[in-house]
Amino acid sequence: MNYVLWAVLATGTLVGFASGNSLIWLTPLIAWVLLPIFDYWTGTTKSAVINQPLPISFRSGLLIWGFSLFYLYGILYLQEQTELNPINRIGGIFAAGFSYGVIFYSIGHEFMHQARKSGGPFIAMLLLAPMGYSHHVVHHLLDHHFHASTSKDPATASYQQSFYEFLLQAISYSFHNAWRYEVFRLIKKNHPVLGPRNRMLQGLVLSAAHYGLIIALFGIQALGSVLGMALVVVLFIEGLNYVQHYGLRRHRDERGRYEDFTTHHAWDAEHVLTNQLLLAQGFHSAHHRDPDIPCHALKADETSLKLPFGYITMILFALIPPLWRYIMDPLAQRARRQIPLQRDGTSPPT
Repeated sequence: MNYVLWAVLATGTLVGFASGNSLIWLTPLIAWVLLPIFDYWTGTTKSAVINQPLPISFRSGLLIWGFSLFYLYGILYLQEQTELNPINRIGGIFAAGFSYGVIFYSIGHEFMHQARKSGGPFIAMLLLAPMGYSHHVVHHLLDHHFHASTSKDPATASYQQSFYEFLLQAISYSFHNAWRYEVFRLIKKNHPVLGPRNRMLQGLVLSAAHYGLIIALFGIQALGSVLGMALVVVLFIEGLNYVQHYGLRRHRDERGRYEDFTTHHAWDAEHVLTNQLLLAQGFHSAHHRDPDIPCHALKADETSLKLPFGYITMILFALIPPLWRYIMDPLAQRARRQIPLQRDGTSPPT
């Protein structure tokens, strides 16, 4: 089913660019209107939503990367062949960025976890390099999964922090932390910091190569379109982070160590349609407690914190801070009151 949904998104975007007219708003219509409606209508589930495992191997990863380039460069070719007015160009940039993020970030996220020792993180970097965000792979693996729902994690939103405040925090500090942890990893393995094994440098080189090739093939205007798409992809990725841990905190024990990650440290979204699109990322607390579980085996937990809508719908709400706070602040307050008691019967300190 997820392949069908991805095909609908990708086809709708390509048809829109090929038409050169208002059909280019087909994908935004799906994202902003149809998806939230059908996501709510199809309901929730606690069972696995992915019917079969994603083919995880370095070879399959390279094939997927090749398809992502065909998709991206196909969009740029169609854009070059049609004359889009400024309004339709904006719609096209959103359509391309949203579809690329939903499809290829979801695949990259699965690869970086399920094939860590067989090139999976590199495949994820290849998929994010055209968007200038390959450092996210380093940050996600070396920082976020250790410090999620703590003040140390720039990808965890504080209570009552707006999405736009969070976005600046996430973009700036995630790169800084990723560089710091990558340097530490290289030093620990006795590799040169500025050598070819530095994944941060690899990502920068990959992005620069993509941008140079895009300019050579399609001109400088196409680079502007790709950077616009990249902004949409970054908004999507950090929107997911914002929604997944908003207002939740792991507490320290008397020795200063953070408690283990539990179902009280992530917001789950059990909506069927969104989880089909995002490869079950909505079962987020289970993913954090065991990142090695593949997407087709992830299931909801009875005790996890639940969102009223799917992740993509919640990201749309996050773009309007008053609406977000109206929906989420009561839920976050209730979640804080539900924190399990310590052994002495008292609530852990905040």
